[in-house]
Amino acid sequence: MRKILFSFLWLIALLVTIASCRGDVELILSEDIAVGSPEFIKGYKGFYLLNEGNMGSNKATLDYYNFSTGIYTRNIYAERNPHVPKEMGDV
Repeated sequence: MRKILFSFLWLIALLVTIASCRGDVELILSEDIAVGSPEFIKGYKGFYLLNEGNMGSNKATLDYYNFSTGIYTRNIYAERNPHVPKEMGDV
């Protein structure tokens, strides 16, 4: 009886351990889009754009536009913070 109880508890502990493991986090890479010609604005290198996404969908993104290259980089937060599994959140 004691052996069966020990085996049962061992099985439960094993199942809890396996169920609590998290899979690999999917890394969403940023993408660069050339949207304009390079501009030189004194005192500014670029700007960040925070997109809030939809309510309850966890789709907020942080983008960056570089004036000196004319490149708009989408979703820089996810690539630069790969250890954060849930992105930025939503509204």
